[in-house]
Amino acid sequence: MDWEPKDDPWLRTLSKRQWSLRTAEIDRIKLNPAIINYVNSKRGYIFSESLAKRSDEPKQSIETYGLVIWPSNSERGKHATR
Repeated sequence: MDWEPKDDPWLRTLSKRQWSLRTAEIDRIKLNPAIINYVNSKRGYIFSESLAKRSDEPKQSIETYGLVIWPSNSERGKHATR
């Protein structure tokens, strides 16, 4: 691992934040093109391909076992998009 989670400034602020749980309709979720189109040519990493691989596993678990999808984090403010 290149970094220590305990030293990450964003992670260290999580316990101090105000949290709420909301259900969102899937049609209202918009993809951020800057993230979806991210490519790191040095590492050979393509985010959209990695996402496609990771998306199959939860889909199969939901269909096979009726599992619930884990919540996602959406932050309002400096880095948020509307």
